[in-house]
Amino acid sequence: MGIIDSVNSPKDVKKLNNAELKRLAGEIRELVIQSVAKNGGHLASNLGIVEITLALFKVFDLPEDKIVYDVGHQCYVHKILTGRKDQMHTLRTYNGLAGFPKIQESEYDAFNTGHSGNSVSVAMAMAEANRLNKKDAFAIAVIGDGSLSNGLAFEGLNNAGREKSNLVVILNDNEMSISKNVGSLSNYLSMLRTAPKYSGLKKKIQDGLGQMKGLGTGITKALSVTKDGFKHLLIPGTVFEALGFTYVGPIDGHDIDLLTTVLEHIKTINKPVLVHTITKKGKGYGFAENNPAAYHGTGAFDVKKPLFLEQKKDSYAYALDETLCQQAEKNSDIVGICAAMEHAVGMSKFHKNFPDRFYDAGICEGHAVTFAAGMAASGKIPIVAIYSTFMQRAYDNIVTDVALTNQHVIFCMDRAGLSGEDGETHHGIFDVPFMLHIPNMTVLTPRSPEVLKLALETAINDIKGPVAIRYPKSGMCTLPAPDDIFKAELLREGEKVTVITMSKMTEVVKDIEFDGDHINLNSIKPIDKDTIIKSALKTKRVITVEDNIIKGGMGELVEDVLRGLDISVIKLGIDDKYVTHGKVNQLLEELGLSAQDIKKVILQ
Repeated sequence: MGIIDSVNSPKDVKKLNNAELKRLAGEIRELVIQSVAKNGGHLASNLGIVEITLALFKVFDLPEDKIVYDVGHQCYVHKILTGRKDQMHTLRTYNGLAGFPKIQESEYDAFNTGHSGNSVSVAMAMAEANRLNKKDAFAIAVIGDGSLSNGLAFEGLNNAGREKSNLVVILNDNEMSISKNVGSLSNYLSMLRTAPKYSGLKKKIQDGLGQMKGLGTGITKALSVTKDGFKHLLIPGTVFEALGFTYVGPIDGHDIDLLTTVLEHIKTINKPVLVHTITKKGKGYGFAENNPAAYHGTGAFDVKKPLFLEQKKDSYAYALDETLCQQAEKNSDIVGICAAMEHAVGMSKFHKNFPDRFYDAGICEGHAVTFAAGMAASGKIPIVAIYSTFMQRAYDNIVTDVALTNQHVIFCMDRAGLSGEDGETHHGIFDVPFMLHIPNMTVLTPRSPEVLKLALETAINDIKGPVAIRYPKSGMCTLPAPDDIFKAELLREGEKVTVITMSKMTEVVKDIEFDGDHINLNSIKPIDKDTIIKSALKTKRVITVEDNIIKGGMGELVEDVLRGLDISVIKLGIDDKYVTHGKVNQLLEELGLSAQDIKKVILQ
């Protein structure tokens, strides 16, 4: 029987001494590895945060004290320690444990997270609410160095430091986000990791200056400048101190003795504190330590065999990378931009072949889009590859910086529609409504990797303004690619009903037997009105099928095309709700979008 068997709540963690916590850390790592190997998930980040989580549970009092995990993909240890260890075999499965914090799941999950950068703002608010309610409790934000580069994180830090509430920010510094960290902040944190700790020298300088009496104003001012100079030259963490935080670190994020001692001490500081910890992503599992990027987010795997980053040749990411490289050979104005997910979105080969024309903005989607707008205004053709769900964070930048001035920026939005086991925060079900209504925007919806190639080639060479190309995480339609991306494809002909699909749903519908037309749309803005109207006038009945929000979606667009005609339109899609996690086919069944469900509607 292991120690983990006796741990069912945060109170049980408090009963353990540090030696027992170290043993527990090993048992937790084993459970995390087994669970992710079975169902897939985020492995390296969870293995790296075990000791920090244990120390937080040892020192703070949950659920009165609140822990907000930035992004939240590192919450598996938290779930194990809060009574959910026996459910870990259901991780990321339909009706099982979510892969991210979820307030509906446990009173210990303080906030639902899934995108980076928001933890400081949320924890600050919770700390301020505690102060206003005269409640002696803490709010803790756990944020990685990759997420810290996000603009929202800086906005939170900028505001939090001026308050006097019980806010603790744990900076989990592992030199990684998903891909290797980039940017000046990453360089600054690298400096902190290697800088000597000059706190004693700082105090001596300050004390010595304080003891000098009777100096003239000019000399006093000069010494003040000197003191500031020494501080900024020698003291780690001055950026955070300038923002109003008491900075502690860097410290070993795998040393439970040190972590618990430091956390106990900072509870006595009546102002915001930032604790800078150094951890190793993938800690305790050799394959993940040696290749943390490959183990950031995985499918099921064999724990005895290493994983490697590679793109399947029939994937959308591979198609994007290949086509981008081919086009870049012909056109030196093409540049590639991503937001910390070079391999996942399909830009690794482009980066290798055209390093001077590749830009990784870090987890800063807004900056990536506005940077692209500036590139386009300077005569370049930027290709911005960001997941659909993360592109939401740059909505204002798309509207104001790109579309308003009709800049030729091409947005490649992976994971459009239902993306599966990552759940509510990761489904790309809102991009059709928010892209369709933006003036000057072209919206393409390729149904396969082959059609994605055509879409990208067309977007680069034949369109002048902004283009959004949305495509799913996986799956493909085996039908040959069309010659014209803008022409609606009549995949089947019949008499009684017109079924209109796009993207992933074309594959779901194409094998259903029915007497009617099946039209696929590879472009919804512009939309091929003639083909749709001709078919609808013949059948008098239209069914639209999409795996995104109905409101403002493709179905409503088709309905507008047919407005004023005596045509019955049924719109199938996601009706004003967030969608849980699970395999895509399970989610389609829940939403009434499986082939069997669609066939019933057609036959009715």
